[in-house]
Amino acid sequence: MGRRLLFILLSMCFDDASLQDWASCSKSALGSGEAPRDGEYRRFLGPHDLGRATEGVVSFWPRQTLLLKLNTMMVDAWLANFFPPGLAAKMFGMWNFLETGLVGHLGRAGLTHLRLRQHKDPPPYEFNDGLAKLIQMLSALLRIKPKRTIQIKWTDRNRFLAASDAAADGSSAPTGGFLLVFHPGPRLAAVPDLTAELASCLDPGVQKIAQWGLMQVMIALITYPEWFRNRAGLWFIDNINGLIALVKGRSGVPDLDHLAMVTHCFLFSLNCTMYWEYVQSDANWSDAISRLGRNDPWHKKHVFAFAPLCVPLEVFQMDLHTMLMVFSFL
Repeated sequence: MGRRLLFILLSMCFDDASLQDWASCSKSALGSGEAPRDGEYRRFLGPHDLGRATEGVVSFWPRQTLLLKLNTMMVDAWLANFFPPGLAAKMFGMWNFLETGLVGHLGRAGLTHLRLRQHKDPPPYEFNDGLAKLIQMLSALLRIKPKRTIQIKWTDRNRFLAASDAAADGSSAPTGGFLLVFHPGPRLAAVPDLTAELASCLDPGVQKIAQWGLMQVMIALITYPEWFRNRAGLWFIDNINGLIALVKGRSGVPDLDHLAMVTHCFLFSLNCTMYWEYVQSDANWSDAISRLGRNDPWHKKHVFAFAPLCVPLEVFQMDLHTMLMVFSFL
């Protein structure tokens, strides 16, 4: 009913979409009542907060009983230092369900460690570094409560348009650049310094073009937070692997998974809504600046203000809670 009649996003089992019995549906609409079934997973994920509906905003957060159940599972496993495959499978399914109640794609990254424990890790099933960091990340998200919000009417937000690209081959150092158009606001062009120290933050490997491409988005958010805050916009990328990681909020490649998590953390802290779009390399208006840097004629012709940038390596060393707190003050 919420989806069809009120255009409000909600989570439900497939048979909850049936409107054959209006009398029974009225008791559980919008998650306001108990579903006529046993078991937490066969109920609505949680209620909507309609307190700001007149402002055009509906917020959402999972049921407290589900959050308490997940927290109990994590605490018990941590105290016992025992994380068996069965628990990993249960937590993976449970978090994927709860994650739909979080803003954007925050909380999707890092789950690869659960799949590894479920299918590949040998006994003894103690906590490893990856699982420990994952539990810390999930605990931080539950403390911060990044509620999912749905706009149910038009809001007059400032906009932006952006494009980025990166170039890398075995014979030269990687390069990258991005172009930003803010409305209202300036036109900005930048070329980050992709140093060897920055490369050392990535896992060893030959081909890192997707990682360098994602870094352009992350670096732009770090450098110009005042222009991205409270805006909505569109970002063009010509690398498929990097684009998919941003769209999904996670990746099976550890580097891309971490960069996607960092990017979505920044977007949440800045209250920035960003949509991603693929663009062919020949049509990418940031292709030239990623290769030629300051000598790119396109950004000069279209009056972009140019700036060389350095990347703060501390971003790669922060845990999620610290990252969210720091970025909320930028």
